[in-house]
Amino acid sequence: MKAFLRFKPTGGYFSALAAICLMSFNAPVQAGAPGVAHTPETAVQTEPQSETAGAARTEIGNITVTARKKEENVQNVPMSLSVFSNQMIEEAGIDDTSELLQYSPNVYVRDAGNNHQTVIRGVTAFQSAMHSGTGYYIDDVNIPLIYMQNPDLIEVERVEVLKGPQGALYGRNSESGVINIITRKPDNSYRGKVFGEYNFQDSEHGTKPGYKAGASLSTPVVRNKFYIGMTGKYEDSDGYIKNEYNNDENADDERRVNGRINLRWTPSENWDNALILDAMDSDEGFANGRLINNTGRHLVDYNDIHYRKQSGNTQALRLKHRGSTFDFLSVTGRSYFEDDAKGDFDMTAFSIYPNHQKEEDTQYSQEFRISSPADSTGPWSWLAGTYFFQEDLDTYFSSTGSIFAFINTTRSTDIEMKGAALFGQATYTLMDRLHITAGARYDYQDMDGTQTFTDSAGNTTTYSSGSSSGEFLPKASIAYDLTESAMAYATVAKGYMSGGYSYAMATDSDTLMYSPEYTWNYELGFKSTWLNNRLVTNLAVFYIDMEDKQVQEVSSTSFTSVIQNAAKARSYGAELEIQARPAKGWSLYGGVGYTNTKIEEWLATESDGMGGTIQYDYSGNELPNVPGFSYNIGSQYIFGSGFYGRVDLLGTGRFYHDPKNTLKESTYEIINLRLGYMAENYEIVLWANNVFDTDYSRVQFDWAGMGTAVFDGIPRQVGVTLTYRF
Repeated sequence: MKAFLRFKPTGGYFSALAAICLMSFNAPVQAGAPGVAHTPETAVQTEPQSETAGAARTEIGNITVTARKKEENVQNVPMSLSVFSNQMIEEAGIDDTSELLQYSPNVYVRDAGNNHQTVIRGVTAFQSAMHSGTGYYIDDVNIPLIYMQNPDLIEVERVEVLKGPQGALYGRNSESGVINIITRKPDNSYRGKVFGEYNFQDSEHGTKPGYKAGASLSTPVVRNKFYIGMTGKYEDSDGYIKNEYNNDENADDERRVNGRINLRWTPSENWDNALILDAMDSDEGFANGRLINNTGRHLVDYNDIHYRKQSGNTQALRLKHRGSTFDFLSVTGRSYFEDDAKGDFDMTAFSIYPNHQKEEDTQYSQEFRISSPADSTGPWSWLAGTYFFQEDLDTYFSSTGSIFAFINTTRSTDIEMKGAALFGQATYTLMDRLHITAGARYDYQDMDGTQTFTDSAGNTTTYSSGSSSGEFLPKASIAYDLTESAMAYATVAKGYMSGGYSYAMATDSDTLMYSPEYTWNYELGFKSTWLNNRLVTNLAVFYIDMEDKQVQEVSSTSFTSVIQNAAKARSYGAELEIQARPAKGWSLYGGVGYTNTKIEEWLATESDGMGGTIQYDYSGNELPNVPGFSYNIGSQYIFGSGFYGRVDLLGTGRFYHDPKNTLKESTYEIINLRLGYMAENYEIVLWANNVFDTDYSRVQFDWAGMGTAVFDGIPRQVGVTLTYRF
């Protein structure tokens, strides 16, 4: 096995791939790969559901989603939308959101180790942003900070990837799209599982082991009334990066634990209530970047302390009532997150730029929603709601300990944000075929921030800045049912990413704040089901205008980095997703996306490397971190004996890491392979990710005249997973 995995693709690359595909076609798209039937979240199941139920079916079941804050078939939603179920996530061996999003076209995650910026359809955030333009929600509770937006996917019912601005229903910081994570609810069925995993990462300097273990249990406490679900997971990895400075073989090791308790109470047929409690804790070595001309792949040269510790917890209280006149939902949420990281940011054996960064964030939110009854048969479908939030964010950023005295500075920032919103949406159906939808949201936000800055001489300055503003966010669509199984639609929507604070670079009140940016999205789409529900094809084309874009550049007066609303850009493209079940036990799926971006206006000020500044005109350049195309092709086959195989090919097109368009990432492909045996109660899987050990960069940037900094991609990883279900 080891000799095979050392194989590097040459002229026989596609022959080898074809052979793998023949050995391991993809399993039926069961509950939730794009194309799987879901149980509505309010239903109380009375019999346990088999994890492999539906393997013998050849049709693709209906997919129930709540993307528009109500239950509906995904093929009836007039927007581009990818859906992934718990079963698909487990079958593909996906651990977290960043891995999952590789399976959705026109979505890219810039993984910088300490943050995960999600880019949808070319709508990007600046490098050090705290908040992104992609909204993340777990059970309708917002996950606000970019540092929190890569949750582990344990015991989820499904994940919905909404593309295009979702401001009308979700408000701020959803200008590019929304990631909805819906956890699996306990019910009348008694089910559970335990699993263990051993893996190794095949780095340039040897193999490094990793371990995972977890368990889940769901059971009724009082049948038809009260249920409890519990799940937990532990990970231990030695990583794949070596620190040559001190010969540390485990420079990016990680220990991580997650847990969830889900309490559900259904006192009557009309009430469905839940209290969901999540917690996580992690400790990692936090060795990520290297200077490309200083060390080789998966090697760093750090002399300063480097670590990262995270902890967080979330509570969600959901009260849902189904009525004859309207349905009611209340979602009360609280999220807490704490991050403490030290890094050798100069990436050399000298203490040029050591840094220390901490964040502590607490957010409270409350949403009330009423909507037309789920079983309503009239021409009108509607919903209306209110939303309130308060977020307290404290940050600390320092670069003390440098051998250059002028670099030794600290910034402590206290930020308070609060807001309220009114929103609503209605659909009217004419002739049972034409569906006209209009929605809007008024978002009000108040922000106050105070920063204390200590310069290299020890002088301390305190300054503040604040703002209050309201945004009107409309959305409209028209959809027409060409047949019972085909729909065409057109949608227009506005989105915005809220303003914020320059926690790591400001020097006075003028440079402390930046303003919101805005997008308008225009989309045409076609959704269809063919061959007696054995084939699903969904196509969308889009055009996006971006105004007042938030960008990072250098001040011509203070010569420090600042955030400004200095750019205008656009993107356009298309995405196609296909799912098929050609025969019993066999399923195919795939997606391809194309995005073309252009900076229309941006006259930027940058450092000249000698203590001054120089202007660059970025007009005509591509936006950074936007692959020109992306695709995934997969197949899985389950034999009647219980053996199965799966192969996934994930492709990322050429893109630039920087707005100057000088740091280019070439097209690369990653192949993941899984071979396993599934019995009634247990399953064993042998798997390999990045089978051919493709060399790619997660992040690159020009590091202040010292050279190009690069964060290497994850190397080949091989493992075995054993699961027992009961």
